[in-house]
Amino acid sequence: IPVTATDLPTVMDQDGINMSSTSEESFSPPPGAPLTVHVTIQYTDPVIRSRYSRSYTSSHTFEPTNRICNGLLRRIDHCSKELITRKDSTALEQYKDGTDERKCMRFEITFRIVRRGVGEWAERKFRSYQKQPLTVGLTKDIQLAAHRIVGLFLRRHDKDFQWLDGSIVDHNPEAPETALPSSDVGLSLLCVPRSRFLESSQSFEFVPGYTIQLSFRSRNPRRATQVVKSMIKVESSQPAPLSLYMSEEIQWRGLQAINHGLEERKRELSTHIGICHAAGCSHSEDDALQIELSITNNLGIRHHVYREIRSNFALFRDPEARDCNDFLRSINTTLLEARDHSDAELSKLDDFEFNVVELKGRSWSVKNPMKFSQGPSASYGRRTIQAALDRVQTGIGDVLRGNNVAVHISAHKRGHLVLDKAIIAHEKRGKPAEKFSSAEEQQTVFLARLKSRIERDMEMVFRDTCSI
Repeated sequence: IPVTATDLPTVMDQDGINMSSTSEESFSPPPGAPLTVHVTIQYTDPVIRSRYSRSYTSSHTFEPTNRICNGLLRRIDHCSKELITRKDSTALEQYKDGTDERKCMRFEITFRIVRRGVGEWAERKFRSYQKQPLTVGLTKDIQLAAHRIVGLFLRRHDKDFQWLDGSIVDHNPEAPETALPSSDVGLSLLCVPRSRFLESSQSFEFVPGYTIQLSFRSRNPRRATQVVKSMIKVESSQPAPLSLYMSEEIQWRGLQAINHGLEERKRELSTHIGICHAAGCSHSEDDALQIELSITNNLGIRHHVYREIRSNFALFRDPEARDCNDFLRSINTTLLEARDHSDAELSKLDDFEFNVVELKGRSWSVKNPMKFSQGPSASYGRRTIQAALDRVQTGIGDVLRGNNVAVHISAHKRGHLVLDKAIIAHEKRGKPAEKFSSAEEQQTVFLARLKSRIERDMEMVFRDTCSI
């Protein structure tokens, strides 16, 4: 079903930001579609005011049972509330805490579910009163979130559903996916796969976590083919990049195989030299052999793991270059085995791990008191991991606020550090601090509160709401 964007009159806000209201609808929706979901987002922030709408229509063969529709409604409720409260846990509340003062409404999102033969079956409205003002980037994130709330559910349950992006593109082609290791480069989520949905293939993007490449060049003027060139490329079958140690381990395995193969041919050459008495018999050539081996991450930190081997010995002397082919087949087998071993090791790691490294009060501290993880069988994309990091940090801030307590936290994605941060809270001036009978009681209370809140926030993000 083609989806197009139509510009409506532009609204100029008081600070001069243009935000065109857009409506993304099918020009000719199929009559009597079994299920249609209309999404409308009204931005009411003083800085950005505009309207966005879009409709999602199921395939003709889809049967939207009550169970499926109720599952979609539960997903809409859960994901909308999670989105709005991710960075401000009070964002659904219209009034400031303990007062009659109204907060500024930033946006309103409406979902209307229409069923064939029934008409409008359900409607849900959610309003955000978040502290953070809207930006153009945030409006895009809100639209992408709504797009995924509906699209992922329909794709799970309607095998013929065509999920189209329209004007929503979850990709910045100019943004790099790798970075050189540097003390100046802060932690990022580049090591986390984007997991974009590709409209053209109706499948999720897969980028191999790393690539192993070997370049081979052999020169021998006495061969039928004087210069033999070949390239071996082995890609990971999973999306996680390598650590520096794992990259160097693959390099070590590859160099061992290369050296073993070359030593064998060096012994053959030495034997040949010992019995060769023919006039003009040459056993060396300038740049007779060049081999380059590199292991490169396709996302995350791009470690410089590269080795070059050069030799003037005519180690490959077969007139038909059969020795070159045998050597390359052996190296290819070794690199495939090294790839499989590294992939298996990465697959054993937790997909996401969040650690409380230290919790500290005025007169007490406890190290590594708790860890939370999503196991190896899970595989979450960049937006989900970012949502988890944002939400958990918001929750920790809520727990510690108004108390002289600090926490050191860290997070890993398939073994790669993506967060390492301290959150420090202080007593509020003019507001009495919470009283505890002892330091031990304060420690016990905050450990329990922190554990409960992090578990709840992790559940909010990682719950499978597409299941019914």
